[in-house]
Amino acid sequence: MLDTRRVISLVLGIFLIGGLGISITRMVGKSDGIASRERLEIVWPDLAQMGDRDRALLASLAMSCRLQDRNKDQADVLACLQDAVKDEQPRFPYGMSRKQAQDRLDELFPGQGRTKEAS
Repeated sequence: MLDTRRVISLVLGIFLIGGLGISITRMVGKSDGIASRERLEIVWPDLAQMGDRDRALLASLAMSCRLQDRNKDQADVLACLQDAVKDEQPRFPYGMSRKQAQDRLDELFPGQGRTKEAS
């Protein structure tokens, strides 16, 4: 026969551990997002003013290449985003192809848009 107090304690323990796990995951996810945003703002200080589609592209590429784990330097940020576009299983905003993502990223790269227009 099962002891009701043990069952209740076990169920409460499972919920407590599950809730704690969810809280930790959220905190880690939030801190990763903040770290990625800080790195993107090194290259694009006006990130918050960019269009939704451009921010979505940069965010999806940042997640793909784990930008939060890279150095806080412009070259590393740009290299990470390029690696993400070339990844075997890339994450792009809904409806965006690899070519569209690469073309838009090329336009967003600092100085690249002006170089292409001048050519």
